[in-house]
Amino acid sequence: MKFEYILSILALLFTLAACGGSPSSPIHTNSENHKIVIQDEDGGVIVIDMNPESIKKQSYDRDLTVIDQILATLEFGNIVFNPPEKMNIDETRQIQLLLGMKETIEQLKQMIEEKGIKDGDRIRVSDRMEARLTGLNFNILAITPEEQGITRTEITKWKWEIKPKSGGQQELHLTLAALIDVYGETTRRSIRVFDKKIDVEVTLSQRIYLFFKDYLIEILLAAVLLPGGLLWFFWDNWNKSKSKSHEV
Repeated sequence: MKFEYILSILALLFTLAACGGSPSSPIHTNSENHKIVIQDEDGGVIVIDMNPESIKKQSYDRDLTVIDQILATLEFGNIVFNPPEKMNIDETRQIQLLLGMKETIEQLKQMIEEKGIKDGDRIRVSDRMEARLTGLNFNILAITPEEQGITRTEITKWKWEIKPKSGGQQELHLTLAALIDVYGETTRRSIRVFDKKIDVEVTLSQRIYLFFKDYLIEILLAAVLLPGGLLWFFWDNWNKSKSKSHEV
């Protein structure tokens, strides 16, 4: 907010200079609507809105315009990556993402070494890009840095290793963001998001193994307590019947 007020003060000073900077130029203020009215020597009137909300809106509109201008200057590049359609729950796969400024999508597809379908798209590219792979039911290891600098001559490569944590239909999300400079600060701007569904298969033997793995403690407790409980039940009944026979 201080930045906006400083700009407003500077605007006021420039306006006064434009009016000749003469003390004789009448300046009227209205405390209700935060406006300053300046009348120059020629009879012209200049109104400056000092309302904090108006200043904030002007700053917001200016920021949007700057971001639009930055995005308009970004060049286009091609990307390709290889999400799997199916996986086994014990399987580990590598996901590749390639970005090229001069290579076509088909050329990039031929460079993918790992299995999986090969999806491609044309996107806006900045000199720094970030690629993130996420999925709630996957263990994901980033092999390469998620944030990388982009060159015109070389292909930029990202790679992850994924392993499912549970069976059924699961989702992977690939997010590409451009890192742009706005007023000296690095800002991330989402460029493209891929949402992919993956069928994770679980065999019968794996289901049995996972069941025992998940409920091992409960199974062991049941294996110990159930026979012990039955033994105590029969022992207690036998003692009671024996006591009754002695009473008779």
